[in-house]
This record gives sequence, structure tokens and C-alpha cells, in this order.
Amino acid sequence: MEVTQAEIERELRSRFALYNPYPKQKVFHNSLAMSRVISGGNQTGKTFCGTHDVAFHATGYYPDWYTGWRLKARYDEISGNMICTIVVAATDSKTLRDNIMKKIVGTEINDYADGLIARKFMVEGSFVKSRGVSGGLLDSVQVRRQDGSICFLCFRSYEQGRENLQSLTADYVYCDEEPPQDVYAELMARLAATGGHFLMAFTPLKGMTSIVQEFWNGEDPSKELFCMSIYEVDHIAKHPEKIAQIKSMYAGLSDAEREARMMGIPAMGSGVVYPIDDAVLKCDAFPIPNDWKRICGLDFGRGEHPIAAVWLAFDPEGVCYLYDCFKLTRVGDLEVANQLLARGDYIPVSWPHDFVRSSGISSINGLEKTEGWKYKEIYEKYGINFTDTNAKTEEGSVRVEAGIVEVRQAMIEGKFRVFSHLSEWFKEKATYLYKEDGTVTKEKDDLLDATRYAYIMRRYAVSKTEHDIYSNGYINIDRAQDNTLDKDY
Repeated sequence: MEVTQAEIERELRSRFALYNPYPKQKVFHNSLAMSRVISGGNQTGKTFCGTHDVAFHATGYYPDWYTGWRLKARYDEISGNMICTIVVAATDSKTLRDNIMKKIVGTEINDYADGLIARKFMVEGSFVKSRGVSGGLLDSVQVRRQDGSICFLCFRSYEQGRENLQSLTADYVYCDEEPPQDVYAELMARLAATGGHFLMAFTPLKGMTSIVQEFWNGEDPSKELFCMSIYEVDHIAKHPEKIAQIKSMYAGLSDAEREARMMGIPAMGSGVVYPIDDAVLKCDAFPIPNDWKRICGLDFGRGEHPIAAVWLAFDPEGVCYLYDCFKLTRVGDLEVANQLLARGDYIPVSWPHDFVRSSGISSINGLEKTEGWKYKEIYEKYGINFTDTNAKTEEGSVRVEAGIVEVRQAMIEGKFRVFSHLSEWFKEKATYLYKEDGTVTKEKDDLLDATRYAYIMRRYAVSKTEHDIYSNGYINIDRAQDNTLDKDY
């Protein structure tokens, strides 16, 4: 029996109406970029997001909230029909059949009637099984679209190699997980003739590969990347027990793999250290309430090397606001001290670990200390309120990457904001990069270093209200006397 257009629309809309994307997923769907990547942690719904996107374009039916790019059919001279081709690709045939294809068109056992695209909207007789794969993996199927055109929906695995793609002309490609470089290059060639669009949903376990770098660096406006952490999906974020379970599950992993599986952040090779859009971080300046805890981070400089400081304040919910900073060159110690004191003499100042490293540069009271230690003692005489210990994480690490991970996670979770007028800070952020060997560039990083020192010592922050209550200076609940030397730098 012929299916009416009204029946098609009613059926598809009822299925798509079940999909209520999270805010970042909705922005992802509505992006007009020709190539989109959603880099998500495990269980963040990235595949669910990607397969829905495929269903929208395959059928030509889009949700009411959808404002993104729409796939248009093209004229095929051979058949004389209006057609389009979508290629759906995944790591291997089993994953393709049991996860990706199942979500989009269903399974053979249910006659392909249990997917996002209803069975009756697939063209009868158009089901082509994939050779050599049992269990009903499709090579292709035709879908009748809203405008009457036909969508050829093709399924391919990376294990089949680039050769299995060479006969295709694609209008849209969806990759579930990152493909090998040669397969990716072939997929891009398949899109070249049509000017088609590319989508990839993946967990970045391979690190900062050349494919990921294309999107991560943000240099090409036609390519857009979205990071999706476990803290941005309500089915995890609103359940503390799930967060705790995931953290426990990944406790034994390396920092890099844990970042990938929880935050959707690849292990860094080269690229931007803080790949969070400035617009997400910026906020208008406002007076900091007296009951908000504050801390300062100081990166010492001498000669042509700038001295830099930043001030952080924390609201009752734990959101961090970077509200002030300065960077000065060739200034006297008294001037620097006055700049620090003017912003609140009670505010603890966090300082770098190299000021306690014994290097034999000078001898003070019979003890070998660095030149930096001498600077610290000078500032203390001016009344600067240094933290009892050098900057280190709660776990005791002074490694640069350990601090970066904490700051970056706060940014991703929406818990790190920066007053929009602090242009020098944003300039440094834009050029704060990883090198090919995975280390951080050490040029024009003074404010970013000071930011890291302050943030990882936030447990030492104190409010003006606390200071005024206690006459003996600031209080710190965890005011440990720690004069040990760190060994993990």
C-alpha cells in the first residue's frame, strides 16, 4: 500500500521528537561549518548525536529547532533522478552493524524496522547486503526523502580500506570514531566533487593526530570542533554517584587517557593549550563581593623577562573569576610590591616552585638558595603575604601539565570566567601552544603561568570578610607548613 506524505511526516516527526539534545549538541547540529567534529568523553551521547544527524539528512525531515545546514539532492544524469549519497563509516564491521547501523535503520532480525528511519520509508528491493559479513550488515539501502528524492545510505568500515570507498560520490559523510589517515583522505576526496559535508563523533584516544589538529587549532573557519565532557550531559552530571563511579573506573589510567575518556580532550601534541572559545570565558567586570575567596598568582621576572600577576576570586558555587592582572618589565621591587598590595594586602600570593630549588647560586645563612628565593624574601619585607608553600596541586605535583589539566577542566565545565577587558591575558591564551614534543611553549606565557600558580593553590584563597574577622591576617583551613623540595618537575 502506498505510503502518503502525511504518514511519512507524522512517523518521522514522532521519532525525531524523542530526541532532545543537550545545549552543546544543539549548537553542534545547528553549525553551518562544512566539517564538524564532536570530541566527547565516554557515555556522553556523541554517537547518539551523530546518528540523529544522519537520520535528519537521509530523510530530509528536520526538527523544529534545527537551523543548520540541510542536505539538498542533486540531479543524477545516469538515472535522471534527484539523489544524494550518505556514507556512514566506523572502525569495523561488527561495530558498524551492532551500534551505528542499528541506531539508524535497525537490525535484520526485526526486518530493519527498529531504527530512527522507519522501515516503510526505505525503498522496497533496495537492501544490499555487505559481502562476507554475517548478521545482516548492509552495504546500502535507499531512503525516500521528504522532497521525493532518493538518498543512497551506504555503510563502510575502516577495516575495508580506502579501496572500498573509491567508487562513491558522497554528499555527506559520518565517521564514528577517528579513521586512519588514508581512509580520511579518501573520504574527503569523495566529498570534493559535491562540496559535501563531513561529520565525526569520537573519543580522542589516539591523541593529537594530524586529523584532530585540523579541527583543534581553529584556523579554518570551515572546520568546527566541539568538546563534550561528562559534566555537560545531564544523564551523568546530575548524578554524583555516576561521576564518582566513572572517576573510580578511570583512576588507574594515565592523565592523558583520563582526559580523553572523561572530557573529550586528546592527549596533546601540538596545538592550543586552552582550546575554549574566548566568548565562552569572557564576562563583564563587576565588583567582587567581600565574602568571595581570593588568591593571587605571581610569576617572577627580571631584566627583560616580565613579572606577571593575576587575581582570582571564587563565588560560593566554586566558579572562578579572573578579575585582574598585570605584566611589567624592568620595574623595581618596591613598585611591584605596591602593585600587589594595592589590590589587597590580605590576599595570599602563590609563587613558583623554582624559588625553593637548591641550586648553589647564592648562600644565605649557610644555606644554598636560588636567586629567586632572595627576591621572595625582599617582597616579604614589603609585606607581601606569600602562601606557606610553593604552588602545587593538592596531590603535591608541580608539573606544568598537571596544573594545565585543572585549569582546562574548569574552563570546560564552565567554572572559569575571565573579565572581558583583560586583553593581555587573552592575547597570551591565543598563543599558548603545545609543541610537537608535547611540551608547552615558553614564550609570552607569563600571565598564563601566574594563572596556573593561583588556580592550583585555590585551597589557600581567603575572603576580605575572613581577614577582617581575624586580626592576625588571613586564615587557611589547610595551612600546612611545607618547606620540602618538589622532585617531579
